[in-house]
Amino acid sequence: METYQSIYFAFTIPLVVQVVVFINPTTRCTVLLPLPIMLLWGVWWKHSTVLAVLGWYFIILGLQILFEVVTLRKLQNVVWVLVPYIYLPYRFWQLYEGSTLLGSEPELLWVRYLLIFELVLWIVNYAIDVSQLPRLFRWEVDSTSLTANS
Repeated sequence: METYQSIYFAFTIPLVVQVVVFINPTTRCTVLLPLPIMLLWGVWWKHSTVLAVLGWYFIILGLQILFEVVTLRKLQNVVWVLVPYIYLPYRFWQLYEGSTLLGSEPELLWVRYLLIFELVLWIVNYAIDVSQLPRLFRWEVDSTSLTANS
């Protein structure tokens, strides 16, 4: 985070480019990739199923972000770290059900691939988050108990 704040630009970069460049890769894949697909397939080509699946995906994602911000500002402790654990299992189900809801229509094949990619990405993200919990909560590991049990 500090490297982004310490970068000095000799020229002005448009705000949209700054937002896209400095957003983490997970956010780019989970927001900036489904959004044009929802607009293209759901709105432009009028596939109501795509609009319903990705529309609710963004609604739930927005609620998660809002809840994280509220818990961080109101509680001002590490409880906000646990908020994704409430929403992610539902998102797994939502993406899986969305991919089955789209069926095997050939014109929606890329949308199904997107939903499967998003599902895998969120599962990997969830696994990484869970693996970081001991460090975030500073859970100590007693090395003597580890060697005694071996």
